[in-house]
Amino acid sequence: MPLLCVEAIEETVHTPRKADVIVPITPFGAASAVQGHTGDARLHWQNGPGDGGIYQIDVNGPLTTGLYVVTTPIVPGNEALLGTPIATVVNLDSSGNIAEIRLYFFSPDHVLSEYIGDSSGVRGGPFCTDCITTLRFGVEPGSTALYALRDNASSGIIRVGFISAGAPTTFTEAVFTTQGGWQLGQLHNA
Repeated sequence: MPLLCVEAIEETVHTPRKADVIVPITPFGAASAVQGHTGDARLHWQNGPGDGGIYQIDVNGPLTTGLYVVTTPIVPGNEALLGTPIATVVNLDSSGNIAEIRLYFFSPDHVLSEYIGDSSGVRGGPFCTDCITTLRFGVEPGSTALYALRDNASSGIIRVGFISAGAPTTFTEAVFTTQGGWQLGQLHNA
């Protein structure tokens, strides 16, 4: 006869430390986040299917000790593909505070898109002259691969990787330099 071992499992209920009420969100798909040296962070996610916009939550530290500050709509739902991946990069000032955030996502017509937030406000959309969106880099329909990297230490180079409609079997990177603007390159072997 087999021996059955039953252990009592204690259920632990974790209570939020700094808030009386949980901040409700309706995430749909991907999320991304950036943070400054002080732990100040910005969380980005796509709101549920009823809206489809991309929102930002500001928190002033880790969720175990930090506090919710505000939720801000960033990208209107009509500009974001439902289920889009999201990638963000941050530029920090000399004190380690968030100075600029660049948010990348796919549009409904499969274009790599960008919104930029800095001390002057938030800008983006199809008419943003300094956003990657105006270059109309096509994304392979159905692809969910997206990443973003920024070199804060020296040159400020930004790299945004995705699967291009023009090269759907490899990664394409849109690379930004202050001298050359945005340029495309594909993953090649040596």
